[in-house]
Amino acid sequence: MVSLILFLLLISGPVQFGSIVLDMNTLLFAEAGLVLATLAITTGMVVKLFGVREGLLPPTPLTRILRTTPILEIGSLAGVIMTLTGLTVGVIALTDWAAVGFGPLTTVNLVRQVSLSALLTSLGSIVLISSFLIGFLSLPMRGRD
Repeated sequence: MVSLILFLLLISGPVQFGSIVLDMNTLLFAEAGLVLATLAITTGMVVKLFGVREGLLPPTPLTRILRTTPILEIGSLAGVIMTLTGLTVGVIALTDWAAVGFGPLTTVNLVRQVSLSALLTSLGSIVLISSFLIGFLSLPMRGRD
């Protein structure tokens, strides 16, 4: 949650708290935190669903929802939208960089665009892959020997 709040605060520019100024370095750490948190949450969901499927863990309301909701379709759509949005922001950043002849970047706004692009592309890919895994684990099982 801290990473999300920091990222949203810093994506538009530096933030000052007294004598402390948070800027690009903090933005990049917040971005990394968001990616790691998303990986941890989605991996936990997949492991929990697998454990319930194999009889290692008791079912929970979350696992019932995951097994009965069209996660594959919803997650795939959300992941594709996030990834395409990230790629679009990346193309806009590339176009802005091309406008200055692919020279040195003098504006941190372009770096902020690239950061947003990388985050959306990464999170979209994580959501897409996780929805495939959850969808697969939600399939009915054949009888066991």
